[in-house]
Amino acid sequence: MTNLLQFRVQIHYQTPMHDKYQHKAARTYSGTYIVEATDSEGAVHDALRHFQSAAALSSVSWQRKIVRVQCDGSDVDWVLTP
Repeated sequence: MTNLLQFRVQIHYQTPMHDKYQHKAARTYSGTYIVEATDSEGAVHDALRHFQSAAALSSVSWQRKIVRVQCDGSDVDWVLTP
């Protein structure tokens, strides 16, 4: 039996085209996902899958650019660079 742990994963993202269209400076948004996984890497993978799924179902046309992923219970802070 696999022991699942609960993780809180925050995904920070920007919407460059929306900000450009609105003539605004880049703004960072975030979404928080509570997921169960065996480790933090699996938790981040699942949270990213949920994030992409929600983005695909959104009615807006601009893309979301992930800039940082944080996972509670992990020493790793994923910062994505362009």
